[in-house]
Amino acid sequence: MAALLVLLLLGSVQGPTRFSGGTATPSGFPAGGPNPSRPFVAEVNGVDTSHYETVTNWTNVLSAGYKFDFTKATQGASFVDPTFTTYMPAGKAAGLWMAGYDFACPATDSSVGCIATNATTEANHYLSIAAPYFSSGYLYPALDLEEGCGTISNNAMSTWVDMWMSTVQQYIAAHDGYTGVTPVLYTGVSEVTGCLDPYLTTWPLWIANWGVSSPNTGIWPTWTFWQHSATGTVPGISGTSNVDLDYFQGDTAQLASGYVFGNLTTSPPTISFFVHPATCPIAFNGTSQGSGSTGSYVAGTYSIVANPCTDFSFQQWNSTGGVTVQRPTSAGGFANVTGTGSLTAYYTWSGKTLHAGNVTFVISPPACGPVIFGGLNENNGARVQFTDGNYSANALTCLGYSFSKWTATGSLTLPSLGGNPTTVGVWGNGTLTASYTWVPPPAHYTISFQVSPAACSPVSFNGTTQATGSVATFLGGRYPVHALPCTGETFSQTTFQMPAGRSQILTNSWGNVSVSTNGSLWVNYTTPSTPLSVGLTPSSVSATVGQSVTLTPTVSGGVSPYTCAWSLNGTNTSLIGCGGSALSFAHPGTYTYRVWATDASSTVAGSNSVAITVAASSGGQPPQLVAFGNASATSGSLTGSCNGGALSPFVDSFEGSARGGAPAYAFSWTFGDGSSPQTGRNVSHSFGSVGSYSVSLEVTDTRSTHAWSNTSVTVVGPAQPPCDTQQAPGFSLLGLSTTMSLVLIVVVIALAISVPAVVLVQRRRRPPTPPPWPVQPGPPPGFPPQG
Repeated sequence: MAALLVLLLLGSVQGPTRFSGGTATPSGFPAGGPNPSRPFVAEVNGVDTSHYETVTNWTNVLSAGYKFDFTKATQGASFVDPTFTTYMPAGKAAGLWMAGYDFACPATDSSVGCIATNATTEANHYLSIAAPYFSSGYLYPALDLEEGCGTISNNAMSTWVDMWMSTVQQYIAAHDGYTGVTPVLYTGVSEVTGCLDPYLTTWPLWIANWGVSSPNTGIWPTWTFWQHSATGTVPGISGTSNVDLDYFQGDTAQLASGYVFGNLTTSPPTISFFVHPATCPIAFNGTSQGSGSTGSYVAGTYSIVANPCTDFSFQQWNSTGGVTVQRPTSAGGFANVTGTGSLTAYYTWSGKTLHAGNVTFVISPPACGPVIFGGLNENNGARVQFTDGNYSANALTCLGYSFSKWTATGSLTLPSLGGNPTTVGVWGNGTLTASYTWVPPPAHYTISFQVSPAACSPVSFNGTTQATGSVATFLGGRYPVHALPCTGETFSQTTFQMPAGRSQILTNSWGNVSVSTNGSLWVNYTTPSTPLSVGLTPSSVSATVGQSVTLTPTVSGGVSPYTCAWSLNGTNTSLIGCGGSALSFAHPGTYTYRVWATDASSTVAGSNSVAITVAASSGGQPPQLVAFGNASATSGSLTGSCNGGALSPFVDSFEGSARGGAPAYAFSWTFGDGSSPQTGRNVSHSFGSVGSYSVSLEVTDTRSTHAWSNTSVTVVGPAQPPCDTQQAPGFSLLGLSTTMSLVLIVVVIALAISVPAVVLVQRRRRPPTPPPWPVQPGPPPGFPPQG
């Protein structure tokens, strides 16, 4: 018992075990994720790449558990990622599912190299590069949407996205034979929560949301792909610890069946044979063919023969679709088959005796009669006798119906089925039928008109004035709308609201609205507070070639939001936007800038002119290298409780960029807390102590030129008092040392078994496992040179 008590006392006087705060990565998650304790367990992991990532061994990527890769193909209307055509076949050969994505430019943003591009133009540029990979074993294409939110209207942005996706989908169906392919939309939380219309949710979502247990999908009910980290390290991808990591929501079978191009099974081309008259014999590839027969043949060249026919002589061959004839006027020849089509042999009467045949006319429905046959009107049910020969047949228009096709039976022949007018061969008795189909009347839609304030009504819709509260019915189509002037008020916005939350918005007082459903047309006016005014301030009015000058416009008054356009030396320039623009100049001279602002009421105002004098630089040096470093948060706090455990550090994310100098750039970060520097454009760092830290980014270009950028981060303690992290003091009795004190205790216990001893033992509580710290999301891949 005494020995046991000694052991207990020895254990009690030692310091408490410190909690390290480490968390093991659970099964099913690749290394590099910022929050491995998330509830979602991925079955299919993937990456996304561009020319920023150097992939040295795709087999190693696959062996590390990554099954798919979205790699950058294009951006805007002209940029092509230089690694795309190398990465796509190499990744597929290693066993990954590969897809190409387009970095979208619906709006202009010079910081990422985007110039606003028409959606169809950009889609066609993407198709010209990516279309060769729309085949078996490749992943469906994707659109990377990062630009436009807050720059252009939600309606314009959503329409742009829908047009790009539809253009690519329709191309794949028409040119590659795959129907139902759904391109994937990559975007961020800002877009899905405030910048896109709900009708886009029919496209699969690839959401970028880092450091969270589950992504915020906004208006989408769920996600298909999730970019959960931008700081991954992947075997086979060298030179960076900032690889984007992705999940697919499902298993490999679901990914393969739902988002990977499969094998197309195509049948050989089908050929239909026709002979006029039908009694005459022809041979195709040595086999006799009767009029109306069909056969399937692989692509190639086949012999054709129009055999002799009593009382008839061969006239010519005709072909349609994927069948062409090399000798159209010869009874014998060859036909090239490249696809489904028809082959027709025409004979002419050469005998001495003409036969008479009865033709019975059928018109369906009968009310659509008569039809014209041989120049004469024929009604439904008529039975008329004609001598052998070819006659023209024409079905007239019928109110409420559309002509469908001609059909012939008996000894009547048609060169082809369905056309109108057509030629009918009469070689005996038969029936000729003209068929029509019912065409439903065009749909009418009801629109209610609302004007706010009501005193500003009426408005003009399709040239007719409409007062607030009025209701009118219109056919489907596009109609012009015009908000008429209103005394004391300024036009703000026209919104055509439709069911299911979809709407069309006009920010000008005039425009066109597409009517395809019932809805309400709202025309809103506002009372302007102050006149619209624009100012333009330069950081300097002089510079040398390669130096940067920032022009900052100031827009006030009028009715927000504003749009801005710029002019240079009196001519429109590509600068767009009401934010500051950093400019560098390649040639000496005087550059005069001016900004024109348009507010929501279509009022336009111009700024003052700013003239910048640019002198020649010495030595022809490149533009000045400038570094930019940003922190996701400039302040944060340690977390934890005062129960004997360590505090969890504050984790911050940093994003670097640069311009000027001689690209490419190298990025190096120091954090002001004595820790080792980190390299890479995007990094994360843990601050373990309270204090203010100066985070420094050093950028080096290929000429070894350096530039720096500093960011301050302040770290405060937790809400509760800080924990005492000192170990417990040593044990002492009567001023003796710890060892002598222990000996004394043993003697006392042995001698005084009946005397209770009270030993005070200092304890500390083990702190709970600290929760995962938040990691602020950064921008997903994209700039050219984004990835």
